[in-house]
Amino acid sequence: MELDRVSDANTIWEFFPDQEAELDLEPDTAARLRSLAEEISAFRQGGPLEPIVTKKLSEYFRLQHIFHSTGIEGNRLTLRETEVVLSEGIQLNDKPLADQLEVKDLAAAFNFLEECAQPETILREVDVRELHRLTVCNKSEADPGAYRRAGVVISGSELTPPEPLAVPALMEALLNWINRPKDLDRLAFASIAHHKLVAIHPFLDGNGRVSRLLMNFLLMRVGYPIVNIRREDRPRYYEALSFADIGLYSPLINLTLDRVLDIFREMKRVKEETERMRLWADRLGEKEAESAQRREEREYRIWLSSFETVKLEFQSRAELLDDELDSIEISFKPYPVPDLSKYLTLRERGRAAQTWFFSLRFRRNQESQHFFFRFYRDFEIHRGEKVIPLQLNWFRDGIETPVDDPSLRLREIWTDKAQGLMVRRQEGSRITSAPEASPARIAELFFEDVLKSCFGIG
Repeated sequence: MELDRVSDANTIWEFFPDQEAELDLEPDTAARLRSLAEEISAFRQGGPLEPIVTKKLSEYFRLQHIFHSTGIEGNRLTLRETEVVLSEGIQLNDKPLADQLEVKDLAAAFNFLEECAQPETILREVDVRELHRLTVCNKSEADPGAYRRAGVVISGSELTPPEPLAVPALMEALLNWINRPKDLDRLAFASIAHHKLVAIHPFLDGNGRVSRLLMNFLLMRVGYPIVNIRREDRPRYYEALSFADIGLYSPLINLTLDRVLDIFREMKRVKEETERMRLWADRLGEKEAESAQRREEREYRIWLSSFETVKLEFQSRAELLDDELDSIEISFKPYPVPDLSKYLTLRERGRAAQTWFFSLRFRRNQESQHFFFRFYRDFEIHRGEKVIPLQLNWFRDGIETPVDDPSLRLREIWTDKAQGLMVRRQEGSRITSAPEASPARIAELFFEDVLKSCFGIG
């Protein structure tokens, strides 16, 4: 989206995109959204979680949402205190009563949300008002369930909310957009809807909590994991909302992507561990299965440690060069590390969704080069091997592809039990594979090649 599309304050309330192209997302954000959608689809094909597992996970996610969502607004209860108030109904005499009522209110709103979030459910204005009523039902000054009749400001934002008289029409437009068919990624849609409600700010208080409930309603009704934006995310969250205020949605969507992956990883871990333990128990007996699991966990920790060292070397050199070079900006971006279940998938199949490890972007004026490292095994290169290479890729004309420029020598990095860290490079017209004892040297050669080949430095 061009910035002049949202130069007028009103347009951010009236911008209701129906196509992904209207969002102008960063290429890596769009790629991550596609990968998540594919991974969730594959997860569903494996069948539902066992009912008792589903119940325990739902209780855990509900507690986490209530703790973090109220915490973003300043609630001072700890996670354990929140759990005690909700599960045991105990009043904590040494804690503010308002904080305890706040978590109870949000729990009631979350329960209502779960009841409503059925497939193909139409979201009605009365539902949004009921969410608000439940969220602040013990706070009469917030006028529970009613649109505001006074002007307000959004703390930490330069956006001025619309006049009270405009709120009903804007909410009607928002709900019409939410309920009509669209060609948008599910998570991107839910994230934008969440921002729209914050920007309209229809209520005197509780807008943030209700907007996060709305986002999760839209995710739950299509079978997506929920998003729990954490207390410690507050600075990043408010900054992302500020970018969304001018029509730049990638920062907000990247945050919700990170948090939905937190939940999704836990769901996959529980499902895969349950299935794996069942198979092991059938084949080897319980003791043998536990022994095999411990061995795999040990191998995973060793493998991850090697690549964390590689990542650290790339990050430290990116930050050093960004400080030293006046004409070139270098930014480093890490991604969530593969968990044990993803490691096992990569080892067996050579590929999995959401396996970006880190990315590097080089900018000089209008010139830009965007590289990313992902875990991926090319079967033409590693025939019959169970290695997990860290492959170097870049964006060419907006398309992600493995690097094939001879002037950029690095191709991939992997570990070998006998030889340790291995590197595949292009040397002239030949592709070579050899041990490399120094992750620092791998990083240095990469930066030297990029700066010389792409920017004429060195």
